[in-house]
Amino acid sequence: MTINDNADYPLYANKSTQADVKLMPDTDSTDDVSSVLEEILPSFHMHNDVFYKTILDNSNENEEDDDANLPEYTSDVETMIEGNDSNDREIGDPINNPSLILLNNVDKLPRVNVNVSIKVVLTKKQPRIGELPEKESPLVEYGPGDKVTGYVLVKSNNKEPVRFESFHVSLEGVVKVPKIQADSTKKILSYPFLIMHDLNASYHEGHIPMTAYGEDRVLQADPTDNSLIGFKNRTIVPNLTHKKFFTFRLPYNLLDTTCPDNISEHLNLLPSYGLDEEISRLIEVNRNVDPALKYRRFENLPDSPILVNDLAPNGQSISYFIKVQIVGRTSIVKKVKAQIPKDVSSRYSIFNVKKCYLRVKASREGLTNNLINAMSDGAIINSYRTCEQIAYFEEYVIKSLQRLKTRAQLITAGIKDKVKQDEYIASLESDETKKAKHLNKTTNLNQNIIRCNNHYYLNHDKVEISKDIFGRSGGSIYIKASMPSDSHINSIKSHLLHGKSENRPIMNRNYSLPLSHTTSNSTLALSSVRSSPNFNELADQDVQFIELDLQYRGKLGRFELPSSININSVIKAVNVSSVNCIPFNIDGEFLMDDQLHAHVLPSLRANFKTYGDEVDMLRDRKVLVGKELRNSIEAIKNLTIVETPVSKVEFSPEVVDLTKEWRYEEETKCYKASIRVPLELNSKLLRRSSVHLLPTFESCLVSQFYLVYFTLSIKKSKKYITFKFPIKVV
Repeated sequence: MTINDNADYPLYANKSTQADVKLMPDTDSTDDVSSVLEEILPSFHMHNDVFYKTILDNSNENEEDDDANLPEYTSDVETMIEGNDSNDREIGDPINNPSLILLNNVDKLPRVNVNVSIKVVLTKKQPRIGELPEKESPLVEYGPGDKVTGYVLVKSNNKEPVRFESFHVSLEGVVKVPKIQADSTKKILSYPFLIMHDLNASYHEGHIPMTAYGEDRVLQADPTDNSLIGFKNRTIVPNLTHKKFFTFRLPYNLLDTTCPDNISEHLNLLPSYGLDEEISRLIEVNRNVDPALKYRRFENLPDSPILVNDLAPNGQSISYFIKVQIVGRTSIVKKVKAQIPKDVSSRYSIFNVKKCYLRVKASREGLTNNLINAMSDGAIINSYRTCEQIAYFEEYVIKSLQRLKTRAQLITAGIKDKVKQDEYIASLESDETKKAKHLNKTTNLNQNIIRCNNHYYLNHDKVEISKDIFGRSGGSIYIKASMPSDSHINSIKSHLLHGKSENRPIMNRNYSLPLSHTTSNSTLALSSVRSSPNFNELADQDVQFIELDLQYRGKLGRFELPSSININSVIKAVNVSSVNCIPFNIDGEFLMDDQLHAHVLPSLRANFKTYGDEVDMLRDRKVLVGKELRNSIEAIKNLTIVETPVSKVEFSPEVVDLTKEWRYEEETKCYKASIRVPLELNSKLLRRSSVHLLPTFESCLVSQFYLVYFTLSIKKSKKYITFKFPIKVV
């Protein structure tokens, strides 16, 4: 679990019993007080109490609690402890057994209603005691380096104080992908990729005055709403409201441990994407966005995410949220007269969990030039093409499986000493003849076909022109198409969604109301939205181009050179996903393969399904197979690539006059023409589109790329050619 406290600052151990506070100036702010970002350096005791508390811990149990009346907590861990008393300390150590850490088990704990409510409020800047904070718009999009600030309100409606064990405030990012199981049911898998804890907002025994918040003492009253700042002795006071401030700073990149294969493209901060399955289950059937606003809010679900048409498949999502969770001992429930479910045997229970969703946009700000260049080339730092990475990895899998099979045979033969097994396996691998026999045939990825040079993606094809009604013979026209590898279009979104640092004068409008809830002046409101200068997404679009090299060979007899060529286009979003971390990155050349969906992908999945079956057989024979190898095989076995047309986002059709472009080349005895066709997005269609075109992004589990399909047709020819090229959205 990745733990960064106070945004992207690391944890440090401090030998003192109280934590120190280090002031970090925020260069992005002009406010002297709120510009201070304080880094808490926790003491060893604080760090263990906040992050390393285990499900077996009973150090904070009240003296008046009768241990005999506590529900018995049964688990495999306690069974292990009872069976081997000599290892009690080692088994209960959270470092050796992270599965014991309370934070790692929160999602597995039972929920008990103790009548404690939680409210999360996002603010424009760091809140302060005695100052009424300005709430942040739900339409804001946070970017890398932006501060996420706000406060948490906790209120108990019980007559008795409620004592808790753990109170955590965190900012988390989670990827969710669907998996089709053997019985054809769909299961949603959840993978957290970012977890940041605010030590000041989370509860710990020490009190740390924070300069930015104007905080002075525990349970100090905030005159703006009469709430109490913080908690004392892990207790929620009856019929009063407690308040905790929080501040996070979004990182520019994710930690190296996020990607098990250390692929640089998988370490960028991801954009919000799709709709979290937790929210999707609660909303009504109609999930269409408002065509004018280009987004939708769910008024009946406070703190829910904004819905946009970003072309995410059902079940896939990338979500960010502020998470507040209160965990307490199950025995406390009796004191507040709450009902304990019959099946609860856990020592701990969840008193309440609250999520407040926020939108995050992707950005490349802060990345090094080398990394940007590597991302532009669609390759990892060592510049291996995707097809080469897959070939190398498949060879590694085959060799690894052969070693494991040999080891299984040696165990069956009675050779159980691991050193002797390693020596025998090494001797086999040193024999090139035997090693060649062990390798199976790998997937054919057409590595010899080069579709990209240093600066251009390349494509070519041929069109036959038949004899016309006037007796003129036809011919063959060869077309070589190329498009710069750095071709791009700007992302497209509702102008009402804005960045944290952007000033929007139109923000005075109440965007919480859907368009259908406006007054009789709704036509005027719609007109004003569409006529806003910010609505024109084409204003900053760069002009792209495609280059065509034509070569015409006429048949014997009288012929006529083609006079024009028509060019139409369709842009498609390419979703790449799997249920485990994909062990390679995707480049544009791989997506350009004409056989990708018909042959390459099915063949790749079939081969790795075979490898997965071999792994299962080895495990049945009690052979230890590494988790990383199993997960990587599972990832490729379940690799999916889905192309979705981007509605009403395309380049304007072009008709190119060729009559003045043809030149006869004596050496090759053919006519040639070279043209550069400028490409501009069709503004008329774009204004009617409700698509939220996200920037291109890539991660271990979910990625979204874009392809532009060009259809070329020659006048007087009934045939046409289709070329596809990768295009980035930035």
